[in-house]
Amino acid sequence: MKKLILLNFIWFSIFSYTQTKERDNRLVGSWQGSEKGNQEGVSKYWVQQRYNDGTFLLLFVAVPDGEEGSAVVDKGEWWTEDGKFYELHYNTKFIDTYFYEILDDQHVKFRLVQSSRDFNNSEYEFIDTKLIHGLDYQNSLD
Repeated sequence: MKKLILLNFIWFSIFSYTQTKERDNRLVGSWQGSEKGNQEGVSKYWVQQRYNDGTFLLLFVAVPDGEEGSAVVDKGEWWTEDGKFYELHYNTKFIDTYFYEILDDQHVKFRLVQSSRDFNNSEYEFIDTKLIHGLDYQNSLD
């Protein structure tokens, strides 16, 4: 009986935790970004799909100067709270935290607050640009 009560409590806690996460719907969609110079000698490129259920799919490429690049595909969860953006990466189990600012409908600026990775730059920041799809792209050409 105690095990059943404990299991129900754990299930309820997990369910409640995942249901209470906030999400800024302006961040949902397909986004791309790149940056060079935030980490000495490395250029980075990425495409990320953020879903409204709080999951994401990320294709990330890092290219050290003069070397061949490496690509990583990652899945995870994202949420927002108090002006911060959080990413839980399933591959590493790390959570990255950024301040974010919506610049306009197509651009979001991120500034690193905390990460388990060493960025060698306390001012690490980048801008994501929303990708245009299908009919939206055609309409933007008119």
